Amino acid sequence: MFKRLTSFFRVIFIIICIGLIIFGLSKIINNKTEIADAQTILDDIKTTAAIKVDVEDKKSTIRERDPFGTDLGGDYYWGLDDDIDIDIEVKEATTINEKRTGNYYLEIDFDEIKAEYPNVVAYLKVNGTNVEYPIVQGEDNKFYLKHSIDDSESGIGWPFMDYRSDSDVMVGNTVIYGHNIKNKTMFGELTKLINNKKWFDSEANSEIYFVTEDKTYVYKIFSVYNSSPKFNYFKTDFENIDEFNDFLSVVKSKNKVKNIDSDINTTQVLTLSTCYNSGTQRLVIHAYLERSANR
Repeated sequence: MFKRLTSFFRVIFIIICIGLIIFGLSKIINNKTEIADAQTILDDIKTTAAIKVDVEDKKSTIRERDPFGTDLGGDYYWGLDDDIDIDIEVKEATTINEKRTGNYYLEIDFDEIKAEYPNVVAYLKVNGTNVEYPIVQGEDNKFYLKHSIDDSESGIGWPFMDYRSDSDVMVGNTVIYGHNIKNKTMFGELTKLINNKKWFDSEANSEIYFVTEDKTYVYKIFSVYNSSPKFNYFKTDFENIDEFNDFLSVVKSKNKVKNIDSDINTTQVLTLSTCYNSGTQRLVIHAYLERSANR
């Protein structure tokens, strides 16, 4: 009787193991399919909607709106008068597919993108990496963790803006999230910024391009670090300028990489967030507004 029970449980154990193997293989196949589908969508968007424009062909301005309601009025921009032209240093810039001389802006055809994907609010490109995606925004910070740009279910999700951020305003701390996928898609290649000690030897690698329907922005990275998920680097609401400056001081002090300038003052921060150390931590990247132009 005991031998029969032992044999029975052995058979059950084998069946369970086979089931787990089949389930695991199906997950792997499904994940590869989702990655391939996402890449197809992305390649199509890049081909039809993303255009580089040399900076000398477009007037360049740095305009930081006062987010804290000072008595200077809503049309006042910190540090510079409205629409002041500035000289932009021409330097070598590393892009995703090419190495070229001269800065540029990205011009995005949002009509083309939004006709197919209406929840797109911006377009993001991190210089020197394969991170170049239309950014979506949902009603919470959960939906696009498990849904693609077309709102279909997807285990790899799609890069998205914090639901509390506003692409029409872009002041304070604007936060973008994306999964760290093992094949280095989505935000997977952002680990270069903290793991490659010589990454910021190239100044071009500190630039992030962010385009909304109204403006094209170029941000410059000033802090990169890994953090507990409990640290509120994704804070978006600030009661006054002092509270924002306290936040800025903290995130500047957390920087863990060399060759970037953390001694900056700004009222406009772009924050990128992805998983790190098998999901136990977060990789966080903060950048300040370097220049922008109306579209």
